Amino acid sequence: MKKVLSLVAFGIMALGLIAQNNTKSIDEGDLPARLKTNEIQRLEEVTVLPQSPLCCFMQKEIEYPEQCAVIGEEGQVVVQFIIETDGEIRDLKVINPVSKLLDDQVVYCLKKTSGLWAPAIEHGQAIESVHKLYVTFDIEGNKSLGELSAEHYKNGIQYIVKGDEIRTDYFLAEDKKLKKADRQYRYALNHFNEAKKLQAEEAAIIFWQSKAFERLGDLSMMKDKLDEYLSVLIPDEFENKDYVCISYPLDKK
Repeated sequence: MKKVLSLVAFGIMALGLIAQNNTKSIDEGDLPARLKTNEIQRLEEVTVLPQSPLCCFMQKEIEYPEQCAVIGEEGQVVVQFIIETDGEIRDLKVINPVSKLLDDQVVYCLKKTSGLWAPAIEHGQAIESVHKLYVTFDIEGNKSLGELSAEHYKNGIQYIVKGDEIRTDYFLAEDKKLKKADRQYRYALNHFNEAKKLQAEEAAIIFWQSKAFERLGDLSMMKDKLDEYLSVLIPDEFENKDYVCISYPLDKK
């Protein structure tokens, strides 16, 4: 049986229910009346954290595809989108994909909520705002996502070291040296990419992704990853986020 956990910390914008004057007709699923994004819930003032309407909705609507669980697909899908002043959402972008099927589950469910969000308020006026949704798909009974991510991270570092050693091998011809080293760096990048699927905003993983791109000579991707690395180290304090966990019991497989 799947379960959903909602995490709130460090002044993250909380979601709540408010009445909606103009009811929007939607054929599929029971949607929360309105998703609220413009009230701050301080952690020190909370003893019991209720599930947000968004999390409750996703608990009912999102299915962990059995075929994904069988082959061990798990990780943290991150979707970024804009909430417009009328509560519609647009520009949905999966910024940390895990697999097409899991990504599509999140996007499909999220699209159903368009028009039901309360916009952020600034100086008494509704404004557009950027929101991020983190949906973790976790197979119960497996190693934790952190442990799995750490294994990939460790393997990635080892391939980086191997590549660097090959680059300094004076007994290899220059063309062979570059080809063999680049192969190790690509292996490293594959492991870092897998690690990031499991832990979307782990700064060390993103940093080493940038180093792998640098060694492969892809300076454009190196810069993109360094920018992402800095954004994780210095997050936007006004950025709205929601965290949801969808679990799949191992004994169902």
